[in-house]
Amino acid sequence: ALVTDDSLDSDAWTELLTPAAAPLTPAFVRRFHDSASGQSSRVTAARVLARLAPPEVRTELLLEADAAQYPLLLQSLIRERDAAAALLESTLGQRPPEDAEVEQRLRLAGRQRNAAVALVRFQRDAPVEQLLIAGKDPTARTLFIVTGNDFGVAADALLRLESKFTAPTARQALWLALGQDGRLAPDQQREIVQQAGARFAVATHQTERSALEWLLRRLRPEEPLEQSAAEESDWRTTAEGQTLRMVRGPVTFLMGSPRDEPSREHLESQHTRRIDRSFAIGIYEVTVEEYLRFDPDYPYARDVSPTGDCPVSNMSWLGAVRYCRWLSEREGISEDQMCYPPLEQISESMIESMNLPADLLSRTGYRLPTEAEWEYACRSGAATRWFSGEDEQRLPNFGWSIVNSRERCWPVGSLAPNAFGLFDMMGNVHEWCQNGYPGPLQDYPAADLAGPLVDDVAEPESGLYSERGFRGSSYRSSPKASRSAQRYTYPITTRFSTMGFRIARTMPDD
Repeated sequence: ALVTDDSLDSDAWTELLTPAAAPLTPAFVRRFHDSASGQSSRVTAARVLARLAPPEVRTELLLEADAAQYPLLLQSLIRERDAAAALLESTLGQRPPEDAEVEQRLRLAGRQRNAAVALVRFQRDAPVEQLLIAGKDPTARTLFIVTGNDFGVAADALLRLESKFTAPTARQALWLALGQDGRLAPDQQREIVQQAGARFAVATHQTERSALEWLLRRLRPEEPLEQSAAEESDWRTTAEGQTLRMVRGPVTFLMGSPRDEPSREHLESQHTRRIDRSFAIGIYEVTVEEYLRFDPDYPYARDVSPTGDCPVSNMSWLGAVRYCRWLSEREGISEDQMCYPPLEQISESMIESMNLPADLLSRTGYRLPTEAEWEYACRSGAATRWFSGEDEQRLPNFGWSIVNSRERCWPVGSLAPNAFGLFDMMGNVHEWCQNGYPGPLQDYPAADLAGPLVDDVAEPESGLYSERGFRGSSYRSSPKASRSAQRYTYPITTRFSTMGFRIARTMPDD
């Protein structure tokens, strides 16, 4: 009767029934969890339990609560925050078993999101920073970013944490979370813009800087952002004003996918890959406007990329490497550091005689990323299916796919970046890579997790292979095809509206 009665009457009855709390609590806990009961009934159960249940039960229920149930339980624990904090902090420190199913991982991530929101409210911030430092499984971090506002994380609390957190990925998470709140009052928005703008001017980590850039574009799209890099920063700009994220080598990571990864392809054998060089990779896909400065007559798909800030589409591998050669010339890179031959030699009619240098990956000219560089940059430390974690429902916050694209590309950087500060790695256009194959896509060199490292090297011989790999997903892809390990290959002259690219280069060791 209580869960079906008027909520005002249920409060009065709950107060009268307090002496019977012990026998009533289990029944309300069952109703709290019963999805078949309906949302209204479950919320009323949370309201009753907030008055009747002991603190340890309420804290456990808080960890399982949805956005409608959550504030009722959280408010009831304010006075007992010290007792609740111990369970909340221990929850943040939990890790799923190696063989945990996806549903188990998602459940733990939801509990950790709920714990983090409560600890922010209780001003127990140190464990929350640890959760927001991107790791191998960033699912809970992503849930905090995307849905924390629904559970009650206020903008002023996030700004308070910004002055305390020092880890770049944790700070990035705070700025991204601030951009999820569409109900900001004008004075709150002004405060966020002022604080974010001041931080953007001095940020040296592309990880944080990308979130600031994304946030400021959302809140003040009419104002341009300065593009400059300090010596100690981990980003650089090209002669055309494009931003590159630097990765200091050597680095090793697990490339490919485990055998039990959903939607896995058979050519993704998981192995330990080493990239023994430092490299830089564009934070954005090359845009229509940028490519047309090189080739004003390029036949990109105008219906798919309707504005100059959309990624250039309908791109062949040859067209992509022509741009890299042109950009290298624009910066005065010497011929012995060029990765591709002169422009007049990069054409369909010259394929048979076109050779690539055997030391291409040691040269510092602009080029396409290798598959290993692309996957390492995409994962940005994550070992999960997507760089955002295991929750497929959150992918539209990070990439354009068939779910949210409306059958077109969108301006680069419109959605949130990954933990390296790169945008659109999970959707907008597919991206060509440097790796070549004499025929259809091949599996990785034989290796296993306990075996020797597989070095990321150039093709075993000079010359142009008939097919090249490309990565990522496009505006027409399904979310399941947006996985970090997903691989494709096509002939180098192929042009589809879903194909584009981003630039890379090897960085000198100094």
